Amino acid sequence: MSLTLYYHPLSSFCWKALIALYENDTPFAPQLVDLSKEDERAALSKIWPIGKFPVLRDSTKDRIVPESSIIIEYLDRHYPGATRFLPEDADAARQVRLRDRFYDLYVHLPENHSRAHLSFGTMSKYGSASVSTRANDGRCFSRSKYAATFLCSSSNGTTMLP
Repeated sequence: MSLTLYYHPLSSFCWKALIALYENDTPFAPQLVDLSKEDERAALSKIWPIGKFPVLRDSTKDRIVPESSIIIEYLDRHYPGATRFLPEDADAARQVRLRDRFYDLYVHLPENHSRAHLSFGTMSKYGSASVSTRANDGRCFSRSKYAATFLCSSSNGTTMLP
């Protein structure tokens, strides 16, 4: 098997890569990494010095592909299946990438950060929940028609908001 995904099942960024692999029935070997074990952490750092997952190893092409969004794009280009993850049109693909980054950086990460702080009884002085709360309760959508179209539209431009 030429593809190996280094992952941990509690990492939602790993889920993104796993969803892409399973969606197209792309054959791969899952390699669970337990960062609490020094030998597994060292093995991951040898593959990807940043030491974070997911990381995809493609032994056929002799490539290491880190980061969930980059893995998905790599799979779409080099191991395409019935489901295409990025449109062929460059402008449409850029919009997909922008939405992906928006949700990762301004919804997902702040939400996880807030949960971690709340579970330990603290909160960031910068109000880390504020961006994710605005995104999740729709306030950021109501600010402009562009925001609603950008965040909640299909590839043909039809807004998916009620």
